[in-house]
Amino acid sequence: MTRRLDATAGAVAALAVVVLALVGRLLLGIPLPFEDVSDRFLPLVPVSEFLTLLSLTGGALMSKMIAFFGSFIGVVGLGALLGIGYGKLAGNRSPRAALTMLGGVAVLVWVVAVVVLFPALDANYQGRRLSAATWFSALGLLALFALFVVGLAGARAALAPSATSGGVRGGAAHDVRGGAAHDDDGKRIDRGALIVRGAGGLLGLLSAGLIAELYRRSAFGYDGMVNLGESLPGITPNERFYVVTKNFVDPRVHDSHWRFEVTGLVEHPRLYDLAELQALPAVDQEMTLECISNSVGGGLLSNARWRGVRLRDLIHAAGIKDGAGWASFGAPDGFTHSVPLARAMVPEALIAYEMNGARLPDRHGYPARILIPGVYGEVNAKWVERMELSSSEHQGYYESQGWKAYHVHTMSRIDSPAKGRSVPRGQPATIRGVAFAGDRGVSRVEVSTDGGQSWRKATLDYHRSHVTWALWSIRWRPATVGTAELVVRATDGTGAVQAARIHSSNPSGASGLHRVRVTVA
Repeated sequence: MTRRLDATAGAVAALAVVVLALVGRLLLGIPLPFEDVSDRFLPLVPVSEFLTLLSLTGGALMSKMIAFFGSFIGVVGLGALLGIGYGKLAGNRSPRAALTMLGGVAVLVWVVAVVVLFPALDANYQGRRLSAATWFSALGLLALFALFVVGLAGARAALAPSATSGGVRGGAAHDVRGGAAHDDDGKRIDRGALIVRGAGGLLGLLSAGLIAELYRRSAFGYDGMVNLGESLPGITPNERFYVVTKNFVDPRVHDSHWRFEVTGLVEHPRLYDLAELQALPAVDQEMTLECISNSVGGGLLSNARWRGVRLRDLIHAAGIKDGAGWASFGAPDGFTHSVPLARAMVPEALIAYEMNGARLPDRHGYPARILIPGVYGEVNAKWVERMELSSSEHQGYYESQGWKAYHVHTMSRIDSPAKGRSVPRGQPATIRGVAFAGDRGVSRVEVSTDGGQSWRKATLDYHRSHVTWALWSIRWRPATVGTAELVVRATDGTGAVQAARIHSSNPSGASGLHRVRVTVA
């Protein structure tokens, strides 16, 4: 049997694996193998190397697209190579011996894969409980390996010529016309090739359709969404609220699966379904979230009105055991994060289930998410399903890379006029923007129209509390034609002035003053 036929058999078997993996992802929430690999190893990549990798591949979104589509192409290519390898392994062995050998190798590889990927196997994108999710993922991998073994062996058998090429099978001699065998065995070979190639075509179409459906559900359409504009509302509409996610396809949690567990160093572990959580005393509050990746002048920042239950109420109901000093949160996508227990006990720390008067959108964490004031957005776990009190910090997804998200730097931004805009000389103009200082509040915003040589105090038009942003404005009548450099700086509620020196977001968030050059004409 030629290498080409072996490769065809492997590729067809791999296409069957792709179809099964996609069905498991769409119907049962079982992570795709490349999602398991990503969640297992990306947290081990240091921040600097991670950002360099993103830069080399065209940014975060392009990197995800390459990984998403490349993984399916890679599986089929790997299947073809394994088909060739299996052909060499099988050699002149009997079909049963070759299949037994292939099955043994597959089981060994599956065991190694489960052991290596085990820390990432507890994810389930429909919100199944941890133990069930782990079993689903492990058995899902086993099913994929088993399907490949059976598919490869079956496809190769269908494509293989008779045991003695050019000999006699069942007493019938070959009738050769024009170099092609047309006896019963020849017809069987043709039918086998037709069946395998037809199955490959059908599996290819089916996998393409399933990939398209998964892509439609993916985060590619909104991941990295920014909130910028010349006239922002105080409350950001849900559809404009910034989004950053580690996932290719975010969870769609089923109410029937979801529970919120309070566990760890507590006297009385508790388990709440959504109805029970919503029946508890609730609070409404505005709170601003900012991504740790937000650059100076960037738009990964939004403000919303949230409704939920104070975490401290849930913690008190469970009872705190001696030694508890940290609260760790886990989500069905495998995301984890820890905060000092004192942060989880402040009045503004919530498990929220409504956003701007509506149920949480899926992309923002339905059915519930965590809100912790004074930290960057990545700490505020979405789709959260458990809170565990412990005596020490648990290394979370981003902490493992080296991100330090526990202190939001004071920031301010000029939204209007935008960079490069023309402003008429002698005519009144309004400079507008945003300022934010985590949980410290904003006490003052100052604007310079001469590159920082002199400063004037702006008006805080919107600043609801110490955990929300401030929208500010100031009137300006430019007197001189030419280029003007606008600069803004904020002072937080403790009296500390925003840092002027530019620093990148790696590893603890960006800092520095936002500068905008405009033309006065």
